[in-house]
Amino acid sequence: MGCCKDLYPWQVYKLYESCFPDSPAPYQCSGMFHYDPSQVQIGHSFLKVRGQGHHHGNTERSLQILHHSLGPLESLMKCVEMNWMTILV
Repeated sequence: MGCCKDLYPWQVYKLYESCFPDSPAPYQCSGMFHYDPSQVQIGHSFLKVRGQGHHHGNTERSLQILHHSLGPLESLMKCVEMNWMTILV
């Protein structure tokens, strides 16, 4: 294990727990997703919807997101919500 990219998520959690034994568990995405014409919500992240986006006038079409993508998308949305620079790699 020569680099941090070689760590698995459970190894990161074990390291966190060993450094901070009295702190609460790290936040896990709730998997909650809500979309309406005025906003999108994933977990604790909210973004306003401006215009009709890529619906091209069809408001009956639903937004589809894969369930396993909700965690990373919530983190990305929180960065945008807080006006933090986001870098996707």
